[in-house]
Amino acid sequence: MRERVAWALVTHLVEPRPAPPAPRAGVPAPARLRGLLGPLLAVVGGAVALRLVTGVGFANYDTLYALAWGGQLSRGQTPTYDVP
Repeated sequence: MRERVAWALVTHLVEPRPAPPAPRAGVPAPARLRGLLGPLLAVVGGAVALRLVTGVGFANYDTLYALAWGGQLSRGQTPTYDVP
């Protein structure tokens, strides 16, 4: 029953994705990969810049349990309050 309730709560948020476009005929694979190189370098560069600016991240006790409980709730389970 809990799974049905959880599924009903999240299914209205999910829209079906359209099918990915077919590979373009006549365009070689390396040319398509070059088109992805710019965004990929931007993401990697941004991640490196954030790491240099902010340093090491730290997830404290409350944050870790909030993530664990969120995972349990997303699977339709009630959060467990036991310490492993």
